[in-house]
Amino acid sequence: MAVIPTNIHLVLVGDFDQLPSVGPGQVFRDLLESNCLPQVRLERIYRQDADSSLIPLAQRINKGDVDEDFIAPTPKTKYPKRIFVTTAARNVPARIGQLVDAYLGGHDLDIQDIQILTPLRRHRDLINSYLQDHLNPASLNQATYRLRSRELRVGDKVMQTTNDSDAEVYNGDIGIIKSIAGKDKHVVNGDRLAKKEKVHLKVTVDFAGHLVKYDDPTALANLELAYAMTIHKAQGSQAPVVIVTLLSEFFPTNPQAGSIIQRNLLYTAVTRSSRALVMVGDAPAFVRCSKTPVVDRPTSLKQRLKLVWQAAQQDPDSPADEKAQTPVQEEQPADHLTPAMVEDERVDPLIGMDGLSPADFA
Repeated sequence: MAVIPTNIHLVLVGDFDQLPSVGPGQVFRDLLESNCLPQVRLERIYRQDADSSLIPLAQRINKGDVDEDFIAPTPKTKYPKRIFVTTAARNVPARIGQLVDAYLGGHDLDIQDIQILTPLRRHRDLINSYLQDHLNPASLNQATYRLRSRELRVGDKVMQTTNDSDAEVYNGDIGIIKSIAGKDKHVVNGDRLAKKEKVHLKVTVDFAGHLVKYDDPTALANLELAYAMTIHKAQGSQAPVVIVTLLSEFFPTNPQAGSIIQRNLLYTAVTRSSRALVMVGDAPAFVRCSKTPVVDRPTSLKQRLKLVWQAAQQDPDSPADEKAQTPVQEEQPADHLTPAMVEDERVDPLIGMDGLSPADFA
């Protein structure tokens, strides 16, 4: 924000009801709730068809108006674009594998069109490990790359986890490993490669037609399996088929303990789908999640925004209708020069010094 000139019109676009950042703060929500900035709420959803059952489901989740009767046990019910699959926790990976097989086998889809979402990283890793072996099993003739406990294979669905502007690939981009050239390398002593080994390895990933080559362990460490991802990571993305898994064991056993399993988590997950939604797990977990209100994060951003906004209303260039929205503090005398006035270019910093040069002060 500090590098944006004063003559730039900044437009922020987002979803008030989605998840805040993983780290501290809730910047977008605070910006809207401060009532300092002009804002427009869009009510129409374009990701799904007008008759999609996902839209009313998302709206009910936002209101906490969900009970176990929202579950559609088969695709032939009145909710043809969403189904619920009840399964025990230990069977979730295998059941998801069966669902993926069904969609890949008869719906003209590929693995890029199917995204599995789960709240927890450990559960994501469990599903990724299962689906890698299920969909892309290792073979003697298959090139692989191993880093710590992870193994990447040709054909794997992977995600870039950092921004690399030189390679034009960014955090959250998803692709398919097209080739691995070179010997398989292993890791000793944690992340350090054995000194005797000189790495000559190139991994090529196809990011929707953009081929990116990785040729060292540091760059390859930025790739991870992406058959499944966390719901937080899925924000801003969409897929024709979304499979969401929620289990009662995800909730903390201590009622007083904080939890990320709140209704905005489920809302974010179900709205990632553009065609079909599959919910896997136990119904009480989905109901409990939708009924758990969002815990507001305490920040001081709203108060600071209001103070800055009030100060901005003193600017004589501000539109009159903006000035009327917020009480204006008492103006400083016209001859009172402040650093802020110079920085905002409201006055010439050399006022009263016409005709002078540095030599006059020698």
